[in-house]
Amino acid sequence: MIKQIVSILAGLSVTIALILLLEKLIPLVYPAPMGMDLTKADNEALELFIPFLPTGALIFVLFNFAIASFSGGMVTFLITKEMLNPIIAGSIMTV
Repeated sequence: MIKQIVSILAGLSVTIALILLLEKLIPLVYPAPMGMDLTKADNEALELFIPFLPTGALIFVLFNFAIASFSGGMVTFLITKEMLNPIIAGSIMTV
């Protein structure tokens, strides 16, 4: 039982860490327009910027989540060798 809990927590940790890491790459590939500072919480500027994002940026986000979810599920599975635990970890990430 403890091994299952540890495997789920490890899988969730890997998933979250990869999402955070891969999301840091998006501004390097698709930089914001000149004069726009994404570190500030400027909702109006973001509302104007997001509709003009290239499709590649949105696909990049989709692949980031897919890679992170798969990796977290693999970590969970490799620890316990049971198929239910990656499903549980994925369900928790979905919520």
